[in-house]
Amino acid sequence: MRYEIIKAICSGLCFLQEEYRILHLDLKPENILMDFMMMPKIADFGLSSLFGVQQMRIFTDNPAGNSI
Repeated sequence: MRYEIIKAICSGLCFLQEEYRILHLDLKPENILMDFMMMPKIADFGLSSLFGVQQMRIFTDNPAGNSI
């Protein structure tokens, strides 16, 4: 069951990155929601970034996450 949940999360992240060029940037257990069929849903896109086709690297002046 855990393997299937992890596989679905990875598949969702891959889809976001390849199809929409979105990087989540704050993935942690609190940002994964489970539906009634135990399918994970990626949530909290507050730190997410949308990158253009030509952009290959991430540069930031304020590298901070949402860790506790």
